[in-house]
Amino acid sequence: MPVDYPKPLVIFGAGPFSELMLHHFREDTGAEVVALTVDRDYIGTSQLHGLPVLAFEDLENTFPPDRYDLFFAIGYKRMRDRERMFHRVQSRGYKLVNFVSSHSLVQGLQGMGDNNVVIGNAVIEPYCMIGHNNIFWSGAVVCHGSRVGNHNFLAAGTILGGDCQVGDRCFLGFGATVLDKVNIARSEEHT
Repeated sequence: MPVDYPKPLVIFGAGPFSELMLHHFREDTGAEVVALTVDRDYIGTSQLHGLPVLAFEDLENTFPPDRYDLFFAIGYKRMRDRERMFHRVQSRGYKLVNFVSSHSLVQGLQGMGDNNVVIGNAVIEPYCMIGHNNIFWSGAVVCHGSRVGNHNFLAAGTILGGDCQVGDRCFLGFGATVLDKVNIARSEEHT
């Protein structure tokens, strides 16, 4: 499932996950990444890997949403914050793009929301529905007909059986196996 990047891209974040996604965008897609952005209070450097790091509060002055897309790259350690920040970034009018590695297998989706990450060697089988802002790490498998909500993390080696449903803000750890037709409710406790 190749992803088209018609506009230059700004990555929100300047931590380890943002650096990893910068690498993936540069090495595995045709996307032109032009800058990184974080909230002004979190700027620790003016440049990272040859790109400017700008205050998100001022981003529209240099990179307006009608000419630039955005990818939100904040990790999984605080899922509620990840969800809150996703909505904040989205409300600024930027189109949030997906990253689907050319080394993954994604086929026959019923739909995929915005700002998802599918790392190399992940598999998402036909007839699945994927929400917004999910991370599918390498080796994760989502079997046919499954539904994955929003703001979830499926760690390396996770297997989600066929026709499963995963709510929002769920964390499925390394090597987790979920049998067919299991429903996992939205996580209210995970921070």
